[in-house]
Amino acid sequence: MQQENSEPVLYQGKAFTTWKQAFETIESQAKQQGFNIIYSRVEKKSDRTFRRRIAQCKHYGNYVTKSNKETTTKHLGCAWHINLLELTSKNPFKYVYITTLHDIHSHNLNPNIIQFGDNKYIPPEIMKEIEFLTIKCRMGAATQRQYLEAKFPGQIIYDNDLYKAIQHFRPQNKDDSNDAAKLYTKLLELSQNNPMWKVAIKFDNNNTLTHLFWMTPSQLELWYRYSDIVVQDVTCKTNRYEMALSLFIILDENRNVRLVAQALLIDETKESHEWSFEQLNLATNNVYPQVIMTDADPAPKFD
Repeated sequence: MQQENSEPVLYQGKAFTTWKQAFETIESQAKQQGFNIIYSRVEKKSDRTFRRRIAQCKHYGNYVTKSNKETTTKHLGCAWHINLLELTSKNPFKYVYITTLHDIHSHNLNPNIIQFGDNKYIPPEIMKEIEFLTIKCRMGAATQRQYLEAKFPGQIIYDNDLYKAIQHFRPQNKDDSNDAAKLYTKLLELSQNNPMWKVAIKFDNNNTLTHLFWMTPSQLELWYRYSDIVVQDVTCKTNRYEMALSLFIILDENRNVRLVAQALLIDETKESHEWSFEQLNLATNNVYPQVIMTDADPAPKFD
């Protein structure tokens, strides 16, 4: 990854002062280049901080599933990856180094698709279709995705980007002033300014916000350090819009209760809870807890 008329931003041997700086730099560069990343392997030290992590293109490898359930995950055999390592010796400042950088993709890159947050970077032909489908047809995100992927084959369209575009065009009404909509707008702004903010949203076929999940940068760091045991607590009808509030809680090294993720859900169905767990997996790059306790009924799956 190289910026025009400058030295590469990412290269083998590059040092970062913190893990957070490493993650933010890599995610920012990936966004500019036009692809998303996931983190696969994780190795921790005795103090539960990172020692080793591997960042991969979202389309890394070939995906094989035993399920018949539809998925938007697309593994295209891409080989792009970065190995990050915090050396345990001769590293007094605990720098994090890039030990391997394989900077080759097996698919086209399109920064315009990634940068849906800023309308002037969205391909106008796609933006025009989303505007028509949202305003005139009142079509939901799932149906729009099927239509757009059929009309623009080869274009990578990410869920959150599509949701943001739909939100931009959806008709303004009194529901837009509710607490969830205001929170959603603020969270989107924060996530666009800092990739360590993790935000996911879902709309129904009437373009009404039904699910909202988010993690702050500090919560993400706590999850990576203390997520061996996680408790999920769900409270129903906690506001006048009767949305369920799902909280994910851990204990830190001092046995203090810490909130590490939260979600607002339209209901307490199995599908809603599984959606929140799916977003948690995506936000944490599949860093699973060893034990998770939940009061949700029916109990969601975490896999």
